[in-house]
Amino acid sequence: MNTRTTAYPTFSRLGMATVLALMCHTIAAAEGGQLFKAQCVACHGPNGTGNAALQAPPLAGADTDYVVRQLRHFRNRLRGGDTPQGAAATMQAVALSLPDDAAVLALGDYIGTLKPVPAKGAQALPGSPLNVGKALFSVCVACHGGHGEGTPALGAPRLTHLPAWYLTAQLQTYRDGLRGAHTDDQQGQQMRQIAIEALPDTEAVSAVAAYIVSLGTKAR
Repeated sequence: MNTRTTAYPTFSRLGMATVLALMCHTIAAAEGGQLFKAQCVACHGPNGTGNAALQAPPLAGADTDYVVRQLRHFRNRLRGGDTPQGAAATMQAVALSLPDDAAVLALGDYIGTLKPVPAKGAQALPGSPLNVGKALFSVCVACHGGHGEGTPALGAPRLTHLPAWYLTAQLQTYRDGLRGAHTDDQQGQQMRQIAIEALPDTEAVSAVAAYIVSLGTKAR
């Protein structure tokens, strides 16, 4: 008696793992997009370009790992503290409204896909405030790169997608101890020390912020 064997297509373990990973990524991206629409669009805009009137910075161009870390900091009150004010209070409330860490990761993944709006760099002229900012920026290069492109391995985010008003405000919060004061915020503490030691006054803060903006948005 002859028996016939039917051959069915099979996947290798590696192939199946790849398929499952792609499926999970697709599901996470869809969830992240829904979370972004529900939680972020009202302030940061549908394309994540930000809204200065609402003190909402651009999210497009931010690194996924940095976004996730900051959302976790807001959830754990490492950023904003126990009595947050202004935009920090809003962000704490948004972060705490996310149901779990999986949602934080999904939202971070989605934001990481948003493309920054290109910005034209300006030339620093000798003796100008922009040139002063260039000199001050030298202390930032080791972590954030010579073009403000960021160094993920050091937890140092890209800077050049951010507007001057936001950079100025954040540097000032570091100087004032409103950000980077918590002992569990290692990168924040480093930034606070640099802001205090390297930026002696508001003019210096404004100058380095202006120079960072002048670098323009550069792809990695």
